[in-house]
Amino acid sequence: YTEETYDSSGNIIAAKMYGHTFIRYYMYNNCTYLKSISFPSGIASIGKYAFGGCTRLNLTSLPSGITSIGEYAFHNCISLSLTSLPSDMTSIGNYAFYNCYRLTSVTIPNSVTKIGNSAFYGCSGLTNVIIGSSVRLIGEQAFIWR
Repeated sequence: YTEETYDSSGNIIAAKMYGHTFIRYYMYNNCTYLKSISFPSGIASIGKYAFGGCTRLNLTSLPSGITSIGEYAFHNCISLSLTSLPSDMTSIGNYAFYNCYRLTSVTIPNSVTKIGNSAFYGCSGLTNVIIGSSVRLIGEQAFIWR
């Protein structure tokens, strides 16, 4: 189940998840007031558009155990400040971090084999990217800043 916190206008501002192993598609897509999320232990993947457009979401890390991030999962999350990805991760979907321009540094672990098309497109704040040695595919325009 998920425990949600709301502001006085009824907007979701925080969520704490329990017992999930997968963040479903579109779960919090365009929840522009969502600031924080607490992931359960045992989470394995984040689905397409799960947090896309959550402009106030500020995550500094993702929990270990996540192996994949779906397409558009965090697109337009302009407050995101991740610096590294979980060491178990194997794939980053197309447009996963599209327009997350406040990202300044990211370490992609050795376990990742695929970085999707435009995965970090528009992340104009990125000044430091470390890509692990197992990456076999970097999609088109994966690291294009505007």
